[in-house]
Amino acid sequence: MTIWSIPELTSGLSGNGAWKKRWKGSDMGKFDGILLCTDCDGTLTHGDLEVCPEDVEAIRYFQKEGGLFTFATGRFPKHVRNFSHLFDLSVPAVMANGTTLYDASKDRVVGEVVLDPKPRQPLFYAKEQGLSHMIFIEHRTYSVIWTDLNDPNTQKELQKTLHVERLEEFFDDREPDRFPEPWHKTDLVFDTPEQNLEVQKTLKERFPGWRYERSWPTGLEILPPEGGKGNGVKRLKKMLGSKVRLTVCVGDFENDVSMLKEADIGYAVGNADPVTKKAADKITVDCLHGPMSHIIRDLEEAKYRV
Repeated sequence: MTIWSIPELTSGLSGNGAWKKRWKGSDMGKFDGILLCTDCDGTLTHGDLEVCPEDVEAIRYFQKEGGLFTFATGRFPKHVRNFSHLFDLSVPAVMANGTTLYDASKDRVVGEVVLDPKPRQPLFYAKEQGLSHMIFIEHRTYSVIWTDLNDPNTQKELQKTLHVERLEEFFDDREPDRFPEPWHKTDLVFDTPEQNLEVQKTLKERFPGWRYERSWPTGLEILPPEGGKGNGVKRLKKMLGSKVRLTVCVGDFENDVSMLKEADIGYAVGNADPVTKKAADKITVDCLHGPMSHIIRDLEEAKYRV
């Protein structure tokens, strides 16, 4: 039996390359058995797919020393291929907020859960009550948009992407080849964060057959009951089997909470929202200051009893 003692990890660690001195001359394989899953936007990345240089170097070191690194994000599966020049992507990624496991090294989906039945009731309720004026249906490789906003800018942007004129078209089985991929999740967009919270509460009470998670302040996602990043990480751990002895997850928003709870050690970055910080075991620096380098240094300094 392997026992991992979760240490009292230090807080407020300073970066600026100091961790490299601590790693110099270290033993190979010191991160064997550790699975590190990170969210992308606002956690690993900032701006336009920017990753702190110290995080790139730290993650490469983590992988070289036997660590298993991957992503857990709400993005489309192929999004992680943007990082193929930076990291080894051989560990499947948890994509589309836990509905999809994607092996970027082979460019194939290795597991998925879908919205079946489709959430007709909550979507029409949101539309008919005037609660959301823009809804996205997220498939494996594309999304389809409905909106009743008629301003010129919205309509101009709408012509650049897949869209429907009427919400009913999403449920029209007479044209099965129009949008052939299964539904992974839906996104409802609101005017304010307060409206998002209110609608989330209402939909949970009225239509409890689905998961409702906020992915950004004004965005609410409807997921299959088996969706969510926590369930996705759980399926990934099962897939990897005995290769994983300790799981570390990192995030910044409500849709990350389930995986922080699933992890042996859950980290929130310094810019995370209060709900995510409350769910985390540890809080590290914000996404602009190399959070992965701090976390990996924490792990290197930790003492494990095997």
